[in-house]
Amino acid sequence: MTHLNLLEKFVIGEDDDSEYVSEFYKSDVESERLKLHRNTFLDNLKSRNIKVSCISDITNILKQEENDFMLKLSSECVQFIKIILTIPVTSCTPERSFSALRRLETYLDQE
Repeated sequence: MTHLNLLEKFVIGEDDDSEYVSEFYKSDVESERLKLHRNTFLDNLKSRNIKVSCISDITNILKQEENDFMLKLSSECVQFIKIILTIPVTSCTPERSFSALRRLETYLDQE
C-alpha cells in the first residue's frame, strides 16, 4: 500500500519526487516527460477550478468525452495512470492459480 500511496501522491501533485517513479518503473516511463505531462494536466485542471484529491478523481475526469484533448496532451501521464490501475491489490489470484497448478501436478504424478 505504501507503493500505491507514493504513486498516488505523485500523480495528484502532492509529492514532486519523480526519482522513486523513475527508479521503480525504469524504462516503462520517461520520468521527465511524465513530470511535464503531469504538471500540464494538473495546471489545466487548476485553471478550470477542478480539485483533485485522489487518483479516482483523475480517472473520472479522463473518462469524460470532452476531455479527449487531455488524453492526447498528457499521454505519458495517462499511460502511467493505466500502469498504476493494473497493479493488483492482493496476491490472491496468483496464489489460487499456483494452488490449482499444484493439484494438477499431483494428479499427473499419481498416474
